[in-house]
Parts: sequence; structure tokens; C-alpha cells
Amino acid sequence: MRYLTFLSFIFLFACEPWGSVHKPAVKLSVDGVFSNLKSYAQVNLRATENSDLTEEQLLTATIQLKHAGKVYDFDVVGDQYSYVYQSVDQIQGTEGEDFELMVICNGEEYTAKGVLPLASSATRHPYFQGGGGSGFYHNRYNFGYSETALWVVPHDQTYTEPIHLFSYLTQTHHAFTFKGTIPQGILWGSVGGGTAIYGSSTKADSLHYNRVTFSPAYQRYLYQVMNETDWKSNEFATIPANTEGNLSEGAVGFFYGATISKEVVAIKDLPPFISE
Repeated sequence: MRYLTFLSFIFLFACEPWGSVHKPAVKLSVDGVFSNLKSYAQVNLRATENSDLTEEQLLTATIQLKHAGKVYDFDVVGDQYSYVYQSVDQIQGTEGEDFELMVICNGEEYTAKGVLPLASSATRHPYFQGGGGSGFYHNRYNFGYSETALWVVPHDQTYTEPIHLFSYLTQTHHAFTFKGTIPQGILWGSVGGGTAIYGSSTKADSLHYNRVTFSPAYQRYLYQVMNETDWKSNEFATIPANTEGNLSEGAVGFFYGATISKEVVAIKDLPPFISE
């Protein structure tokens, strides 16, 4: 994402232990995800603008996720664009169960709470038949749907493990559906355009895709982020919103639970794509 999209995240020697809580002197950006699909959960840490957090402090944070009666620890695995932490063990979340992420960095404790959403029962997807009735096509952003969701066509149809969620949810063929119409003032050129696979399959083939369901709170956050990034096209665009994250103690960003359902549709059953 500009992951977002999404994807979007101690003093010099060590983090302080759990329970040593103070009001934060600086802001921290925290973004991450876990899901019902058995996979490694990931969290990105970044210092916000004008923050005095050091590289060592960001690399030596303590992160834990509590979910369904278990506690999962995280280790740092990279720092190319942000400070990436990954769960030590793979996590398979339980739909409808609460979760709480806890981050301690530079002696400050931040939390994010939520519920892993139930899988959606909506049936309308954003895929169409490609040229000549073979393959498929989709726009990246789609409006007028009954749900806000992410749709992913994985490169690897065998779903081999281990799965790393950040890369898994932002593969080449992914699309968003949103409730309602295109935001006021947004030019179609900033939300249109898509990807297609033509001639690589026949009407006898099937399209395997994953529907990713979000909580209502993350749906609002995603919409706000898009308004400030991908959809900010011209001086008449909607006024940027202050994004409503779910982190405590002044931190920004969002740690969310994603419920992923694997679905299949025959190419011949996809509606034809009509260019406007």
C-alpha cells in the first residue's frame, strides 16, 4: 500500500519490560495485519515526521499479539523501508475472536484492539471476462458494491506455506471494492485502470481468488488513506481526512485482522467486460 496499502511500522540498550508505561514523548507509526489463514503476521514500525526515535530503538521494540487465549511474540526481520517485525510462529486467527497488539518502544506502550471479522456472505466480485472470452480483467478500485473488501488472485494457486501476509495481500492481481459511489471531486483517471490476463486461459478454466474481509473500523481507515494518497488527483478532490487509526497513546496507523476466504469461479461464468 502505499500500503498501505496495504498495505504502510528503550533507550539505546533495550526495551523496558511490560508494565513500565509512561506517556509517550514522540509519535510512532504502526501498521500490520494477521488473518485466519495460517501465516506469519507482520508489523511495520516507523518514526513519524519530526520524531526523535532512533534506529536502535525501532529495531529493539517488544511486540506481542494476544488472540484466542494465546500470546504470540514477534522478532525484527528487516529495515529496508521500515522496521519490519514478524511473528515467531505462524498464526491462524479465529473469526469473531478479540485480539490485542502490544508494542513497547523506547519505554512507551502502545496497544491496538479489535475483532477478527466474520467472513462476508456477499457474492458480487470485481472480475470480468477478458478479451475473446478468455482470461479475466478487473479495475483496481471498484465502487457501488455492498461491501468494502480486498480481492486477490494469488500467483501460487497451490497456497503453499509458509505465507507472509504483506506480500501475499499485495500481489499483482489485487482489487478493492467499496460501498457507495466514487468520492466527490475524484477524477476517474486516479481510480480507474486495472490489470488483465488475456489468452492465458480458456472458458473451460476457473479463476481462483481470495476475498479479504475487514472490520468496519478498518474499512473507514482504508477509505481515508485512499483519499489522502491514490485518489488525491487535483485541486478539486475531497479534503484530506485525519485518518482514524486504532493505536493508543498517540501512535498512528492501524493493526487489523483480515478474514480470507478462498473462492473459485468458472471463466465462462464471469460477466463480459464492457469498456466505457
